Amino acid sequence: MLTMTDVAARLRDVKVRTTEALRASEADREASVVLVAVVRKFDSKAERL
Repeated sequence: MLTMTDVAARLRDVKVRTTEALRASEADREASVVLVAVVRKFDSKAERL
């Protein structure tokens, strides 16, 4: 069973990864606007966790 510390650590990891994905997608000149929008949405949702 996961402890609250485990859950909190995993949520922080999610935010780090979504932020990295957002930076990468925004820097990719060939990334579609839809991809960037989806990654941006995931990142904003991860921020609320």
